[in-house]
Amino acid sequence: MLILTPRPDPVALARRGASYGLSFLSPLLAPSKRFVLLGPGRCGTELLVSLLQSHPDVVCDSEILADPSMLLPARYVEWRATQAGLRGAKAYGFKVLIQQVRPKRPHLDAPSYFRSIARRGDLIVLMGRRNLLQVATSYLSTEAVGGWHPRESAGGAQPRGRAVSIDPARLMSAVWSLWVEVEETRHQLRDVPHISIIYEDDLEDPTQHQATTDRVITALGLAPHAVKSDLVRVAGPRLPDRLANYDEVAAVFGRSRFAHYLDERPAPAQSTQ
Repeated sequence: MLILTPRPDPVALARRGASYGLSFLSPLLAPSKRFVLLGPGRCGTELLVSLLQSHPDVVCDSEILADPSMLLPARYVEWRATQAGLRGAKAYGFKVLIQQVRPKRPHLDAPSYFRSIARRGDLIVLMGRRNLLQVATSYLSTEAVGGWHPRESAGGAQPRGRAVSIDPARLMSAVWSLWVEVEETRHQLRDVPHISIIYEDDLEDPTQHQATTDRVITALGLAPHAVKSDLVRVAGPRLPDRLANYDEVAAVFGRSRFAHYLDERPAPAQSTQ
């Protein structure tokens, strides 16, 4: 099959070149307080982005490194930070999923990048979720029904997500992949200063949103401020309510090392250094 590759848009290339050029002004114009939210996704990363973004002194971008073909991603980050500084922000940060830095991207080596920004004094926030079966279910069920992050601004009440059937083997494969990625990231950050946020402890309960955001804001050396998010939760918290074939899934996971992810089994505590 002949695959035609579209020619690069000269205007887009010129704009990208200009943005890389302006990125070299970041030491002068970007906020001195910087941070990165790092996690596997579906663990409250976008929720924390929206909470931090509602703070008057903070600009927090979402997945600005999602394009794996992006050249010079670190330079692009500096351009975004420069823009935030020009807007008067006292702190700038962004969200990056661990899937976006693993396997190693040709222009962004994750371990060296995170060590370099830690040496600069940037705050690294490692986010996670104890129950990776919930993460995998969220990914695959959202893939089935469409949509990721509904917002109140969309208008009207948001219906609860309907239960879907997912092949247990596919769920097991997804959980294994997530487990490997999470463990590798923890290993990469073992000697890098960071704080940890666990979804079940720090974000699942809306009454914890302010305290969790204040923890990040205080670590950045800023004054806490009332924050809010317009994200709407549409999925139920229990796996039996989300998986139409939960009994089939439970039969498979119950015989695996991931049996503790099933709702009726308590999840073991993890370190949150």
